[in-house]
Amino acid sequence: MITKEQLTPGIKFKINNGNPVITDSIFEIKDGYVSQGGIFGKQMNIEKIGSRMMKLYSFNMVGIKSEAVIRYEDIEIITE
Repeated sequence: MITKEQLTPGIKFKINNGNPVITDSIFEIKDGYVSQGGIFGKQMNIEKIGSRMMKLYSFNMVGIKSEAVIRYEDIEIITE
């Protein structure tokens, strides 16, 4: 399991939580947000990095807020 201190900008990771759509994606922590799939991929802002999970949020075109939680035990860091 990773720690809060390892979640720094530039780190790439996969999420292994059993969801095939999410499991095949590579995520990267940027400055204040998490990006999926490069420059024009999906992005979510980081609300909080806690001791066991990271909380994310974004707003759609009509202003409805979406939230997500990523547990550290589901994260696999990608080393290149």
